[in-house]
Amino acid sequence: MSAMGWTLLAAALLAISAQSNGCYIQNCPRGGKRAVETELHSCAACGLGGQCVGPSICCGGLLGGGRGGGCIVGGPLSAPCKRENLHPEPCRPGGGSSCGLEGICAAPGICCTDVTCSIDATCDDVTEKAGVTFSGATGGLANPTGDLLRKVLLLANADLE
Repeated sequence: MSAMGWTLLAAALLAISAQSNGCYIQNCPRGGKRAVETELHSCAACGLGGQCVGPSICCGGLLGGGRGGGCIVGGPLSAPCKRENLHPEPCRPGGGSSCGLEGICAAPGICCTDVTCSIDATCDDVTEKAGVTFSGATGGLANPTGDLLRKVLLLANADLE
């Protein structure tokens, strides 16, 4: 084989290896790189009948004065949520539709990612969804308790930033 042939072969191998998805020991999925993605499990229960949305966020249930319209960021009610980080498979919080960039509607009027929550009008009509029970009807934050929860949520997020 000529030098030109070896050069073309090396270039072709380099192009093929650049297009492949590498898997290193520390980031290979369980079962190897050809393993099928595992299904997401339901996130842990927390607080007063709520469900974990992130490692320190608990939403739904009786949070928010029994209307299901609240989330707790940090504190003892969200302590069970820290255990989700130890689980090898990720969890998918119930609660509904997507909102924001990467969030879900975790409670009426509240959109949460795994690290923070924010007020989001697209979540105003959240009611009972799979996995999270919202006992309030639509617009669960349109009451004095809900207004107070919004303020607490905003303060909690400001402290995290």
